Amino acid sequence: MTPAQALTAIQTMVDHSQKWHDGSSSRNINSNSNSKGIAAIVNKLDSLGRDMKKLKENVHAIQVGCQTCAGAHLDKECPLNEEVKRIKEVKYGMFGCSSPFSYRAKYRVGPLGYYTCIDNRPSLREKKPSLEELMNKHLEESTRRRAEMEEWVKKL
Repeated sequence: MTPAQALTAIQTMVDHSQKWHDGSSSRNINSNSNSKGIAAIVNKLDSLGRDMKKLKENVHAIQVGCQTCAGAHLDKECPLNEEVKRIKEVKYGMFGCSSPFSYRAKYRVGPLGYYTCIDNRPSLREKKPSLEELMNKHLEESTRRRAEMEEWVKKL
């Protein structure tokens, strides 16, 4: 049932509600079929209510937009949040340790009595991307997202 059909059904029920309540209607209604019909209507209205709530959230997301990337979604649904989480994990893993608070990390005594983490130690020859490469990648991604957002705005 579409929202327009539901609205029409509700308006029809309102128009006829006075006749049903004041007893002026001479129509005889079977109570068993009436209760089944009411249950079906209640289920449809519940479904419509959920659909309207989702629609309201989508409209709010489009009107407000994401504060992080200016996309047409809520802040909590931003794909950049996952990237930020991954970057924080990478910062912990810079020296080969998954986390400074990991109880399973293995350490050995290094020079001058300092302890060195030996778990998951990255290769020293492994090339790390330069800042310029990272910035170019970020710029390309943000440009792509901006273009997608503009397409959605044009569709609306």
